Amino acid sequence: MAKICYYELWGLRKNKYEFLLKNNLQSIKFQNLAYKEPYYFFVPKDFGAIDVYNKGFAVDKLFCLNGVGICTKRDNLAYQDTEKDLLNILNDFSKLDELSIKNKHNIQSESRDQKVIYAKNNVMEYGIKDEYIKTVLYRPFDKKVTYFTNKSKGFLAYPVYNIMRHFLQDNIAIVIGKQGGSVGDMYWNLAFVSKNIVDLNLYYRGGAVTMPLYIYDDDMYDARRPNFNPEIIQKFEQTVGKAEPLAILDYIYAVLHSPKYRETYKEFLKIDFPRVPYPADKKIFSRLAKIGGKLRQIHLLEAPLKFLTAYPVNGDNKVEKIIWTPDGAAGRVYINAALAETTRLMPEIDAVKFL
Repeated sequence: MAKICYYELWGLRKNKYEFLLKNNLQSIKFQNLAYKEPYYFFVPKDFGAIDVYNKGFAVDKLFCLNGVGICTKRDNLAYQDTEKDLLNILNDFSKLDELSIKNKHNIQSESRDQKVIYAKNNVMEYGIKDEYIKTVLYRPFDKKVTYFTNKSKGFLAYPVYNIMRHFLQDNIAIVIGKQGGSVGDMYWNLAFVSKNIVDLNLYYRGGAVTMPLYIYDDDMYDARRPNFNPEIIQKFEQTVGKAEPLAILDYIYAVLHSPKYRETYKEFLKIDFPRVPYPADKKIFSRLAKIGGKLRQIHLLEAPLKFLTAYPVNGDNKVEKIIWTPDGAAGRVYINAALAETTRLMPEIDAVKFL
């Protein structure tokens, strides 16, 4: 195969042009890349921790049933802030003709799988009933309501019913994004939890994959089972013994939110779904599961925020642009030009030795 050489030059365009005029392929001190299958990257990568990383289990392989979130193809109508607003729209689709719906809601274009007539037929066939009015996690900490049935190319273009039906009863999911490990200097941060059906574009990079903790064999009954790969669980429990499904999810959640984990394995997090190390012993598992459970409750807004925060700079505290920097153990969140900041909520995650 070809020999791959690499060189990078930072600076102004003028300086780059001058560099190119003064040099040629022989004078530039290229770095030879030791590229490997299956990715064959054209930039240097530090894969020194790959042997340790590969000893862990892939999260998408642990949760046997998983898939992307729902796709509406018309969020401004399909998602509403209140049930009242949604009912007003559903009534329009039920009572008005197709042209009147388009004029009233300023619908000027339609996609292949999301047409007004499809949505209207869906509402007419299923009816406006409470059982189809569902809460959806649209963005982290941002919930909407929608009309959710098992009809594809209906009110929703793709309800992904085979995955999302498992949230019609008591359930919880870890939702992980796959695209890219970082944007600029930002760490991979695509892990969240939900008790509701989830939108495809939960994250700013899209492609949120929902991994339910439980599978309901029939959505008309309460019989459920953990959505786990038995081979991974068997190996997992060789160290920690019998573990509750929710404790396992909490353990994973703690690991994925560790800045130490994200920094150590940042190159791998750019490529595929995360791999999580098996716990070294039961004590570490219990400690991490406790931390992950606390974080889960915070993200679900089920626990009061008792953590200390501070705004050391006087100002109006208006949130303009949020920037997080991993400054030391605490980290800082900047919310506006006055640099109002707050300490990161759970620095103790860093203190745990994972392997």
